[in-house]
Amino acid sequence: MVARSAPGAGPFCGGQGVVTGAELPSVAAFLEGGHAQAFPGSGPERTGAPVVAFCRIGKHPIRVREQAVEPMPW
Repeated sequence: MVARSAPGAGPFCGGQGVVTGAELPSVAAFLEGGHAQAFPGSGPERTGAPVVAFCRIGKHPIRVREQAVEPMPW
């Protein structure tokens, strides 16, 4: 899952819950026994700054530690 704005809507801004929106499904997946990771992809967050966040969820351990650019092929 890549949390981004709709095409043409511009990036999300800090303070709109983008990082939290990526963390919530990863925590839910972990609590259900899955493997997950969530992280911001735009450096330090601050109110009003552009923000991108990423969330990966899988049945197997996730070893990739970089930005998500496309869905994983599993």
